[in-house]
Amino acid sequence: QQVHNKSRVGVCLDTCHSFTAGYDIRTLEGWKKTIEAFDNIIGAQYLRAIHFNDSQHDFNTKRDRHDNIGLGYIGLEPFKEILKERRFQDIPIILETPSYDNNDIWTTEMDNWNQFCRDKDASKLAENIDKFKEQVKEARRSFENARNKVILKKTNFS
Repeated sequence: QQVHNKSRVGVCLDTCHSFTAGYDIRTLEGWKKTIEAFDNIIGAQYLRAIHFNDSQHDFNTKRDRHDNIGLGYIGLEPFKEILKERRFQDIPIILETPSYDNNDIWTTEMDNWNQFCRDKDASKLAENIDKFKEQVKEARRSFENARNKVILKKTNFS
């Protein structure tokens, strides 16, 4: 409201930020309410990008910790809806999820969502996400083990 010349103004909607800020996007109804609120408060014409990420923290916790899609508290449903909505088809959707120093995580995650966009097969997506969970668990474990070794080296006073 305070910006008079809005010709160069744009907003990026972050799914994790929205969720942990109190917009419950876990269901189709909640997602639609969130987009309606966005349109009423900001204006849909100013939506320039979407950061696509799940949340490691629950609803309305005000904690910004991204998770891989389908592995956090938001779940798969809103992400499928985002990709189905025609008004978002010309807006960049940026995958902003952890890789745990393993780029294969991002490759698999992108492959899963690209396949969903092509086929619109939710059952295949759910199957792929189940396999993906195991890949992420292993990557997290390796990442945390490596991090803990560094911490131990730094705190070794002998």
